[in-house]
Amino acid sequence: MGEYPIANGDTTVAFLHKLRRNHPGKQILVLWDNVSYHHHSDMKKFLADVNAFREPDEWIVTAVRFAPYASEQNPVEHVWQIGKQCVCEHFRSLRTFADIKAAFEHIKNKVFTFADLSMYFSEKLENQQMI
Repeated sequence: MGEYPIANGDTTVAFLHKLRRNHPGKQILVLWDNVSYHHHSDMKKFLADVNAFREPDEWIVTAVRFAPYASEQNPVEHVWQIGKQCVCEHFRSLRTFADIKAAFEHIKNKVFTFADLSMYFSEKLENQQMI
């Protein structure tokens, strides 16, 4: 699973620290789904510490959550849809799990656009770095 063998509050905070190290001096905007560790105590403490004494438009890290049960707002759902379409288009030729996995590999290096992301941006967030 790469650098983070499990997803939880600790690894999420570690990932955000890594983002900060990789983008020094930049404001970071993170768009989250509603998994519990994205908005529980570890994240709240991290955000409070990193953004302490700053006005919202000066925050170092801003975390915005997608609306609950609104899959149309989550760009990952768009990616899954493209992957499922690829599998459906080649369904008759996919005989094994390895074949299905290869069909998903087809989209791995694709650049996705998601026009609805604009709903998360305001003029104040204009200069922040989207990750």
